[in-house]
Amino acid sequence: MNLADPMSSVIPGVQGVILSILARTDQPLTGLTVAKLAGDRASAAGVKRAIRPLVAAGLVKLVPAGRAYLYSLNRAHVAYPKIVQLAELRNELYRRIGDAVSQWSVTPLYAGVYGSTARGQATASSDVDLLLVRPAGIAIDDPDWARQVADLSDAATDWSGNQSDVLEYDLAELCRLRDEGDPSLVSLERDSVVLYGDGIRTMLAESVH
Repeated sequence: MNLADPMSSVIPGVQGVILSILARTDQPLTGLTVAKLAGDRASAAGVKRAIRPLVAAGLVKLVPAGRAYLYSLNRAHVAYPKIVQLAELRNELYRRIGDAVSQWSVTPLYAGVYGSTARGQATASSDVDLLLVRPAGIAIDDPDWARQVADLSDAATDWSGNQSDVLEYDLAELCRLRDEGDPSLVSLERDSVVLYGDGIRTMLAESVH
């Protein structure tokens, strides 16, 4: 799955881009605005061509506004809830990961995603970058812990279609990175998205290490 634009994994091309943009706003948009929000994924001419069949199918509403047209998703269309769900696939993946971790017999202090996954820059070929912080007294090779991590990695791959890559620390290791001024910790604090537990900065602030 393209984690930056999940809609494109199901509806490829400019039409998927248009639906993804319109699904994320309650405001009608001009075709030019849609093209600007699409960036390098679609030109103004491409948006103009691709949006016509969506209007004809009733998925997108068109309202004249002077010399321009305003476009919005047709909320009454039977497909509308599914379109919104497709646009929110990344959040659904995040929810599933957080829910899975919350049911572990040995829960982590923190679970989240980092890297291109968290920054919204991942592609269909990108890994799902998972970050876990183990509780005190749990070694990385603890059988129960290791089994849970392996199961989560497999599940994340099944849910997304992307390979998953798990980065693990315990709190003492994070404190050492902080004390050494390791730039990798700054990146994790800035870019990671919390799916379970407290944020990294909160954990470190509360730590006595």
